[in-house]
Amino acid sequence: MRQTGATPRVAAAGGPAAVEWARRFSAASGAVLHTVVQDAEHVAADGAVAASQDAQLLVLRADDPAVLDRVRCPTVLIGATADDATWDDGRPVVVAVPSDPRALPVLLFAARYAQQTGRPIRVVHASGRRRPPRDRIEVLIGFARQWNPDVPVTAVVARGRVRRTLVAQAADAHVVVVGRYCTGRHARWSRRGRATARLATQLDAPVVVVGREYALPSVITRPVPEAPQDQRRRAR
Repeated sequence: MRQTGATPRVAAAGGPAAVEWARRFSAASGAVLHTVVQDAEHVAADGAVAASQDAQLLVLRADDPAVLDRVRCPTVLIGATADDATWDDGRPVVVAVPSDPRALPVLLFAARYAQQTGRPIRVVHASGRRRPPRDRIEVLIGFARQWNPDVPVTAVVARGRVRRTLVAQAADAHVVVVGRYCTGRHARWSRRGRATARLATQLDAPVVVVGREYALPSVITRPVPEAPQDQRRRAR
């Protein structure tokens, strides 16, 4: 995503549902709408990737996850059960986060999106630990409040499976924002893309995928919780 002072741009590819969602986002946020292709059968991948270079958002059908490997901006996946009711007033932007700095790009996108569309934020973290890291999540939520003080932010920190918790908390969501957390030289983005697409098919709300290329502010005014692997490395 090119974060400049220019008018934001939303690109739609892959069928009428994606185009309609992008049109409604454009009307709510003032973003310029660019339609790549309206083919209901497939996405013109090259055109979608090219459009993502200077777009704020790319909107795709959830059954076209392979394009996620190549796009350069946050991407909205529209599932087959996507419902117009998700645009009702008051529905929150639900954000799934880990308890470390990988959450920051996802939270920043959610804060900006919520401000553009006039919606509250619900941060969701699930962990198998006996004591979920509530203090870390509170620090991360502080960034969202710092970036957009006027946007209401609440948090759900639960012990349990991530997918099950997220599906339950997203029942009334406008959108669900997740990150691409694959790291390491053997990471396969396409595998993550398929998993995210499956999540989109389980939800009535669209899923927004935010990558590490989403730029953070140059100044962070409070300490960021370390990832668990970084803490173990420092302890050695």
